[in-house]
Amino acid sequence: MSAESVRLIVDSLNKDPFNLSTTLIAFDNFSPNRLLQVLSDVLCWVTQTDQIDIRNEAPDQTALRVFNNLKILKFRPPSDIEQLEEWRIGMVEGSKASIYPVLFYLFSNVEMLKERAYLAKFLVKVEVPSEIHDADTVQLQNDIITCMERFKEIHQKVVQVRGDSMLIEDIKADLRQMEQEKEQLNRRIEKIRRKVVNMPNLDRIISGAEAHRRELERFETLNVQRQEQRNAVINADQKIQRLESQLKEVRQQAETLDPSDLIAQLDEEMETNGFLMQKLEREIRTKKGVVIELARVSNLPTIDQSEVDDLKREVDAVNARLIVLEEDRDKREEGYDENFSIYRHQAATVERKKNAAASQLQEGRNDLDEMHRRLAQRKDEMRTNNGGEDVVTSLQFKNYVNKLRGMTITYKKKRGELEDIKSENLILTRTCEILGKQYQELKDKMEGMGMLVMETIEVPTRMERPKTAAPKTDDIDELRNLINDLNMQLDQKRSLVAPLKEKRDEISARLNDTLESMRNQRKDYERQRAALESNFTRLQDNVERLEGQYEAAQLKAKMAEVQVKVAEAHLEQIESGNIGQITQDIEDLTQKYQQEADTIQQRGGGQGGGSDSKKQMQMWRSLERIFELKLALARQDPSKSDLPIGDRRAGRF
Repeated sequence: MSAESVRLIVDSLNKDPFNLSTTLIAFDNFSPNRLLQVLSDVLCWVTQTDQIDIRNEAPDQTALRVFNNLKILKFRPPSDIEQLEEWRIGMVEGSKASIYPVLFYLFSNVEMLKERAYLAKFLVKVEVPSEIHDADTVQLQNDIITCMERFKEIHQKVVQVRGDSMLIEDIKADLRQMEQEKEQLNRRIEKIRRKVVNMPNLDRIISGAEAHRRELERFETLNVQRQEQRNAVINADQKIQRLESQLKEVRQQAETLDPSDLIAQLDEEMETNGFLMQKLEREIRTKKGVVIELARVSNLPTIDQSEVDDLKREVDAVNARLIVLEEDRDKREEGYDENFSIYRHQAATVERKKNAAASQLQEGRNDLDEMHRRLAQRKDEMRTNNGGEDVVTSLQFKNYVNKLRGMTITYKKKRGELEDIKSENLILTRTCEILGKQYQELKDKMEGMGMLVMETIEVPTRMERPKTAAPKTDDIDELRNLINDLNMQLDQKRSLVAPLKEKRDEISARLNDTLESMRNQRKDYERQRAALESNFTRLQDNVERLEGQYEAAQLKAKMAEVQVKVAEAHLEQIESGNIGQITQDIEDLTQKYQQEADTIQQRGGGQGGGSDSKKQMQMWRSLERIFELKLALARQDPSKSDLPIGDRRAGRF
């Protein structure tokens, strides 16, 4: 189990109605009995039954109840026999490996499983033992089957009605929205009608608008038809490509087709079909015999208890006779070789396995035919929905995706190479420009010094391939000498070419080193440029911040100058002898504030704001004390003060 699956189980157990409030670690540490209890509670919740405490229930009953519920809910256990046995043992013992997949299946399909459990209460057939099977039970089973069919029809109608009711709500909501839009349109129409009622040539304008609207509708219709035709052409091209690819695959298969393999497959299939036909014939004969026997039994008259006793005695007699015959057979076979009995048992086992395999093969073929039929039906439906076009299969889509992925990788690779070539082209172009500029500067400098610059244009000579012809002589010695001369010339040319190759390799290495150095320098330049840009941006931000601080400091300085001027004016008034007037103003202001404080206190005496009034009185008294101290300082002679020189009131001289 993955961590996401376990997290889903834990989250579901933490919700209503379980509310376990557990975590992944705590859930992993659950004991086997608690895991079984959790599984039992979840199954009871899904099947809408009362919860059962497994401690009050026998283990075999718990296992039987859990397996029956899982069978009703169509949980698929492991298909392998060994794995199935291990899973069953784990379910009984409370193993995590067996219970976790069941819990994940239950919580992943809760609503569907609840509906299935609800339907199982009314649609599961009750098996009647053959001992008590009679005409009444047969009639009762037929009535039950009839009621089940009626229940199915009624349930389908209920589901359909529920869907229709939801559809009706949607239709009502659409109708309400359409009514609102209709009212809005009516208002807009009335508004437009009031605007154009007095407009001249109204009929001609309306007819022109109608003609314009018809042309627009016709234009939209033509656009839709053009798009449909374009889509049809694209679909036809795709269909042609698919058919061509299928035709190519069929032709390749036809080229590599081996008739012997097909004949061998057909022979094997014929043998299998022949064996199945014989098996079906035997089963048909057996079924016919059972039908004849049942018809004979059903046509018999009513049997009383005495006849039943007689039949039991006959059955006992036949069983005793069979026992005697088996003992006689065993006595006769005592003298035979025991290996024959082993072979007979092996042959019987092989025959039984062969019949089981044939039955399984027949079931598999029936399932395969059913799947082919459903696949054809789904293809027809999808073809109808897609306008009669073929549906792309999953294999074709996978092949298309793989091909597209390969083309994408190739495209990215080619694009990278193209980018490298472009960058190299830019570098070489810039190099040519620099070399041309240096050449021009050197040329101008040399011409300025009185030198003559001769420009030579090297025209590449065209190498003409020598025409071959027959040798002029047939003498072997002359031909041998000619070959020796040619070999000597070839060796001389090779000796001349070798230092040129070495020089070329050296120049290429120097060029590569130069290009690599230039790339490194370019990278350093880009890195230094980015660093300088970032430093410049940071310095620019600092400058802007300092300018803002400078402006704020200038504003504060101006305000301080204004305050200094006001203080100097007050000081001049004090020194000029207007102390009495200032003192009188301060006393008047103090009395005024005192009267206001008393008035506020009287008004707030009957209210519950005593603490606020006390705070306000303290503030006014503190203010009064400050003013009194200021008056005392104003009346005091600065020269006779006992305060330190730095704390005395400054005077003007």
